Parts: sequence; C-alpha cells; structure tokens
Amino acid sequence: MINVNMINALEPMHWILIGIALLIVLMFIGGLKNKKTLAAQQEALKEIKVGDRVKTQIGVYGTIIKITDTTDGKVMLLETGEGNNKTTIECNFKLVTGIDNKCEMKIDEEGNCWHKIDGKWVNKTEEALREQEAAQAALDEEAQGGAHKLVADAMKEDGATEDIVKPKRTSKKK
Repeated sequence: MINVNMINALEPMHWILIGIALLIVLMFIGGLKNKKTLAAQQEALKEIKVGDRVKTQIGVYGTIIKITDTTDGKVMLLETGEGNNKTTIECNFKLVTGIDNKCEMKIDEEGNCWHKIDGKWVNKTEEALREQEAAQAALDEEAQGGAHKLVADAMKEDGATEDIVKPKRTSKKK
C-alpha cells in the first residue's frame, strides 16, 4: 500500500522527471506504430503501376500515366480531372498514399448507405447485412455438419446402415 506521506515527500523535480519518462515511453510506442504503418504503405506502393487510380498526400486523385526512374527517385505523371478538364501533374512517387477506391455515396431517409459502383447504385447497408447473414449461415452449417458427422460416426460404430446415417438436408425459409 502506498503511504500518502511518501507521495507528499516527493519533490516537484521528481514529478517532472516522472512526467518526462512517461512522455518518452509514449513517444517510443507511437514510433513503433508509425514504422509498421510506413512499412505497410511501402509494400502497397510496390504493387502500384501505370493505369492505377491513386490518391496523394496532398489530396490529389488521379490516374498514373507514366512512371520514370530519375536521380531524384521515382517520378510519376498523374492525370487528374474529368472530361475536357483533364490536366497532368508530375510529382514524386513517394506522395502516393494508396489506391483510389472511393466512390460516390448517399444516405437515404431510412439511414441506408448507397454507393455508386460501375454506374449502378448499390445499397451497402443491405449488402453488409447479406454478407453477415451468409457468414453466419456458413458457420451454422459447418457446426451442424460437424454434429452430424459425430452422430454418424457413432452410429456407424454401432452398426447402423449408410441410409440411416446420412443427415437429411433441410432448407430454411425466411
């Protein structure tokens, strides 16, 4: 148990040193996380090629037209804009933060999230629910199949015939 007199006995200089030590520890932990993020980003940059849509650190989105190795590192020619308002920018490849996978979206009155993908509006809320239901159904089927196998194995050991052992498939209606 900590004695209150011991805490009061610490001089202000000790508290300052403890605070500095805590800051150094927090900075070290933050640095480790930053190294992991940078490593993942550099790995993703290896996959980027001419024709990819990318986003940059300065907020520019565009399509890579050309990548050139120079004495200053890799330089890319980036085409931005739409229709007749296209322009090109030459910039360092290190500015790329990743592939541009953004799409137009809107939220309707019921709170559903709609994304425009390949010119079609897709209800991402319903899609996420369908994916979640499919994953749960797969887990349920796997669990059920495992239980049937255990029962079937036990019945076979007891001498049951194959037609009795096979589980009947039932379909769930929603």
